[in-house]
Amino acid sequence: MIIKYFYFLLFCSCTFACSVPVFRYALEYWQPDPYRIILSYNPAQTNKFSEVLNELRKYKADSSFILRKIKSTKSNGKIILKYPADKRIKNIVWSAPLSTQSLNRIMYSPMRKKFTDKILNGDSLIFLLLEGSNSKQNDKIANIIITNMTLVKNQIKLPYEYDDIPKEDLSMYDTNIVFKLSMMRLSRTNSREKVFINILTKCLPDTIYKQSEPILFPVFARGRMLVALREKDVNYIILKNLCEYVAGECSCEIKSQNPGFDIFIPLGWNFQKNNSLISDIVLPPLSGFSEFLPPAKSDDTNSNFKK
Repeated sequence: MIIKYFYFLLFCSCTFACSVPVFRYALEYWQPDPYRIILSYNPAQTNKFSEVLNELRKYKADSSFILRKIKSTKSNGKIILKYPADKRIKNIVWSAPLSTQSLNRIMYSPMRKKFTDKILNGDSLIFLLLEGSNSKQNDKIANIIITNMTLVKNQIKLPYEYDDIPKEDLSMYDTNIVFKLSMMRLSRTNSREKVFINILTKCLPDTIYKQSEPILFPVFARGRMLVALREKDVNYIILKNLCEYVAGECSCEIKSQNPGFDIFIPLGWNFQKNNSLISDIVLPPLSGFSEFLPPAKSDDTNSNFKK
């Protein structure tokens, strides 16, 4: 059902396109939807609360989250991570006792750092394989991905490589852009990645995320997850379609008409103009992707978060 939802949104997206591929434009211009960090604290026990706030000041320029503070005389303190409000997902991503250690687990993990390093070093699309309990099944899917990445890459054309582009129009295109694929494997038993695993899975239907089978997440730009694929959906045709989408001309009109869901990666992702990857190109208005899943009822309608 999820893969069908992706294709429905993909073919319903607007047709206006620019000369920049989706993955490149998205990296620089699509701001991630902000996750919600909630600090529940007891006014009589403010030490840990103050420590957490001081730690959060390191991220004061980060727009990937918004902060809410709640006084509670019945609690020793808790920190909670929730999905972006407009996604209307009821599930809590993660909660733990209020401490700087808990905050650091939310804000950082080695796998998310590895992802950002790969993206900033030129990866266009990363196939993130969340492994299941069966190691043979994990290896089988990984081999399918690796084999098809080579086949697909040879079939993909970036906008400046299209056959019908007049030579006089090539100056509008950045011909230095390359299309690069990679794969990462993440074990469900990796305790350091518990928050990251929850981010990936708790937005999915219970029938999927509570199972122990492997799931493939195609991710690009600032942590944009296109879809969740189970083993039966991992094949050449689907992987090629995903690659063609992110490598194609960017449809830069309406954010809500494209598929996708943001992973929480509080890196800042604010590129300075002099460090921009896209240069000397006149870009259309900012765009993005739509909700990854059909709307669900929210358990928190308060949008008055202050950072």
